[in-house]
Amino acid sequence: MNNKRTDSWKLEITNEIDNGNGTWTLMFDADDAFCEWFKKSQGLKRWSQKRFQKIMLKAITEAVAREEGVNKRLFISDEDK
Repeated sequence: MNNKRTDSWKLEITNEIDNGNGTWTLMFDADDAFCEWFKKSQGLKRWSQKRFQKIMLKAITEAVAREEGVNKRLFISDEDK
């Protein structure tokens, strides 16, 4: 599956909410080009919010773990796996 980015799209964090329990909720804004790229890269016929959340959680968790040099398993709850 080819999921290389070949065109221009926008994905940005529009809001960060501190849940007060050590977790954050991030709100994203994605343009149509990103949504189409994401669906194609994931082999989807239509948008899947659940898949997007799963992919983003994994990507952000791994990036934070690399940055802080910690075990990424500490960041993911059982319900998010």
